[in-house]
Amino acid sequence: MKWSLEYMEISFSGHKELTDGTDTTEVIITTIDGEIYSAPFFSYHHVMEVIKEAEHKGSLNDDYVFLQGGYMWKKNMILIEHCREQEIREVIKDLLDAGNFLEVFRKL
Repeated sequence: MKWSLEYMEISFSGHKELTDGTDTTEVIITTIDGEIYSAPFFSYHHVMEVIKEAEHKGSLNDDYVFLQGGYMWKKNMILIEHCREQEIREVIKDLLDAGNFLEVFRKL
């Protein structure tokens, strides 16, 4: 397998377009060999909004676990300043360059 962005197709699924960078998206990567990997990306802004809401309502759904906003988790979660395509591509390149891609992305 080629571990380089030029050999990968990257797609995004989220709650809205990646224009303002304040939300979350699931990043799906398909390698040239047909292997598929996935990881959720969360903007710092989105995390803070979710925590604020949880402080008032408790646990929000089955995807996150809270103690009224005391903590949050999601398997393989990547926190990013702005959840936009260019920034996500930079993170993926950095993970590949550092040899950490398989530590973060899960194989589907």
